[in-house]
Amino acid sequence: NYLSPALVDSKWKHFRVRRGDLLISGSASTGFCSEVDGATEGAVPYTGIIIIRPRPDITERDFVRWFMLSHSFSTQVDLARSGSTIQHFGPSHLARMFVAVPPLDEQHAIATFLYQETAKIDALAAKIRSGITLLQEYRTALISAAVTGKIDVRNAA
Repeated sequence: NYLSPALVDSKWKHFRVRRGDLLISGSASTGFCSEVDGATEGAVPYTGIIIIRPRPDITERDFVRWFMLSHSFSTQVDLARSGSTIQHFGPSHLARMFVAVPPLDEQHAIATFLYQETAKIDALAAKIRSGITLLQEYRTALISAAVTGKIDVRNAA
């Protein structure tokens, strides 16, 4: 939706997102975290979006992002949610969460390790998807060859 810049400046300026902010949904689907980039900087998010601004003197943004994708975080969110049809949680729930905060150098090492390991998993998943596509092509070619009589399958059983 379009919001008048004058209205945003007068009423919602403090909700504008900054480059590097982390965004999570406080309602409906959870389990992902987005980072504000140059294309979305200055936008005012929908009210169900929670803006996380890690403090660089205490936490590293990438460490916080990985924490918000962790089982520990999702369990605490599940326990804090409220609502009858659509479960919601908000900043007040986040303020009551327990988070292990190691020193900054350890946070950096943890985040770096997780990026490296998930990159390996992503590369393997891409190879598997490529293999599946190739097998589907082979299957199609085999069916076509059998149907057109290019190969004899009468005694295959």
